[in-house]
Amino acid sequence: MEEKFTFDVVGSLNAIRKILDIAEQYKDRNDWMGELATRLIDLKLDVHSESYINSLNRNLITCRSFKGLDIERAWDGGVKGFSEKQDIHRLQRLALFLVIYEREIIFRNNQRVDQGSNFYFLDQFVRHQRDKFEDESYWCLELLDDMPTYIMQEEFHSEHALALSKVMSSTDISKVENFINTREETIAKIDTWNNEFNDKEKAVNNLKEKLETYKAGFNFVGLYQGFSQLKEHKDKELSNANIQYY
Repeated sequence: MEEKFTFDVVGSLNAIRKILDIAEQYKDRNDWMGELATRLIDLKLDVHSESYINSLNRNLITCRSFKGLDIERAWDGGVKGFSEKQDIHRLQRLALFLVIYEREIIFRNNQRVDQGSNFYFLDQFVRHQRDKFEDESYWCLELLDDMPTYIMQEEFHSEHALALSKVMSSTDISKVENFINTREETIAKIDTWNNEFNDKEKAVNNLKEKLETYKAGFNFVGLYQGFSQLKEHKDKELSNANIQYY
């Protein structure tokens, strides 16, 4: 991989600000670009700050090996004019960069995705609308998909891993390498497990609904029996009262 770059705070914030200004012009459009612009604007407080840029320099390792992922390149990377097509290109590029950064941070820190965060909503939007991104940004989508693999490769060949390999058997190392090489198969298995889980969850929910129906029926039967017993009791009381009267 390339030598790691450092995000320039001033330059990065300037690029983000200018692209968010473009987003303001697109947010009211009734198409997918309007929604993308809205997602970016929702992240303004999160990303347009010095602390965010500093956190990228601290937490990103693999991403900083790709000079093309520098935030400033989202503004000027291969784009020089200010036509609508070029503005759209900048919006798409920033969205993809932010999602890629977040992917590495979550993967490296073994974090759970906060499904209420604006980063999560942007990530889901990119995943569901990926076929609408321009061809010029397709390399970002491929990098997003392959980020876990790149991280594993980098860690596998890091100084720590090489030192560790000296005290581990070659068989153990080959297992790790085999896991990396069979990434697609592993992901396919995970997808299959997820689908099976979803099917079973639906079956359980259907069974739950049926049980609720049965429960309501049992409650009605019990209520009927209760009133029936109460009637019998009152009939006996009335009968005894009549006997005493006569």
